Amino acid sequence: MSIAEDKLVDIHNLHIEDQKQPSLVEKWGRRFADAKKKKRELERKVEVAFSNLVNTIRQDPEEFGLDKKPTETSIKNIVLVDKEYSKVYDEYLGAKYEQDIMEVGRDTISDRRATIDGEIKLYLSGYYSQTTRSGEEFQQDELKRNKDKQKRLRRRDK
Repeated sequence: MSIAEDKLVDIHNLHIEDQKQPSLVEKWGRRFADAKKKKRELERKVEVAFSNLVNTIRQDPEEFGLDKKPTETSIKNIVLVDKEYSKVYDEYLGAKYEQDIMEVGRDTISDRRATIDGEIKLYLSGYYSQTTRSGEEFQQDELKRNKDKQKRLRRRDK
């Protein structure tokens, strides 16, 4: 299920929603932890790719079009435009985005608890037991009450 489906609360089955909550917290907590782990692994992969490329450049800077003693900035600039490094870094950015989405999911499911509690409070206070009337129904009831009042007044006056 998606976060959009998991965050919904069926107000007619609050007892079931309350029972599902711990499982949903675990589900989205695990998804977040998995995404976080993947991001950390790719972060490490980026660091290794960066270090390997820097070492390769330092061993033969002239092969990369640099002086024999390249500056840190020039080395970094070569690393940043390297295709392999860019590929690994893009994977890392994708994992970071996925982690951010899973964090939103985890937080949304945690907030769902407050929604369930609010719905339970509304139910206990009788909010859902009150029937609502349309404006037309209200007007008809008012007309009937006024007619009844007029009849009672006429009887009393006789």
